[in-house]
Order: sequence, then C-alpha cells, then structure tokens
Amino acid sequence: MPSAPAIGTLNEAPLHAALKAWYAASGAQTEVIVDGYVIDLLQDGVLVEIQTGNFRAIRRKLIALTAAGHPVRLVYPRMACWWRFRRGTSARSGVN
Repeated sequence: MPSAPAIGTLNEAPLHAALKAWYAASGAQTEVIVDGYVIDLLQDGVLVEIQTGNFRAIRRKLIALTAAGHPVRLVYPRMACWWRFRRGTSARSGVN
C-alpha cells in the first residue's frame, strides 16, 4: 500500500506525533491510505491507529476497517505516573 506523506499531520498533537514517531522507528509506513481512510501506521500488515482523545472521533473508521477484515491495533496512551510542580517547592510525584 502506498504511503502518502503528511496527510494528517497538520492538526497532530505532540503526544500523537511522538507515539507515531516511536512506532515508525521500527520501519512502519506512516500516513497510509486504506479503503479511503488515512491510517497512522502500517506495521507488519497491521493497521495502527493512535488515539489520544475520545473514541467517538474514530468510531466509524474502526468499524469500517474491521468489517472489511483489516487487523487494527488501537493505541490509547494512559497515564502511569504524574508530576505536580509548585512554585517555590520541590516536585512531588504520584503513581496511579
């Protein structure tokens, strides 16, 4: 499947772009068009979609791609550790 450069990168958030770059480092193709949809990555025959917001935004896309028989991996980052900084104090961290 041909790769189309920079189709969906204009409105990409920094977290989304960083995750895409991390996955792409393994040799995955980025911004691939499959069945009329722009897919974040194609890695070893699996369509990889990175979603940092709610799932409603890509619901129709996921339903269409899986119904067509495409294997899809949905990447949804989840916070494992948080840091809070206050002026004039040291950093405090917590783990969820």
